[in-house]
Amino acid sequence: FSQGGVMGALLAATMPPQTFKFAVLMAANDPLDPSVQAVFDPASPVPLRTMFIAGDADELVPPPATKALADRFRDARFLVVDGGGHGVPPNSHLKTIAAFVTEACSA
Repeated sequence: FSQGGVMGALLAATMPPQTFKFAVLMAANDPLDPSVQAVFDPASPVPLRTMFIAGDADELVPPPATKALADRFRDARFLVVDGGGHGVPPNSHLKTIAAFVTEACSA
């Protein structure tokens, strides 16, 4: 979530490919620091199945900032929560998230 989501993305980008099976990152923004951006190779997207979740009312990390980070991943899903802010998505999205986790675990 938020900066922790950025850390999760950095770990996914730098750890051996089989370290993680999937990730769910909420309100995570594309890093602004060029030295951190350099971790992500545009020619080689991160090969981790990842769901990125953004709230359309998030003023701290607006959806385009999360989408920019999602674009650095090969197998990214991007979910925008209507009326969502900078927090955990409402229960109405739990089925979507659970379906992603179930699919990722069975792959």
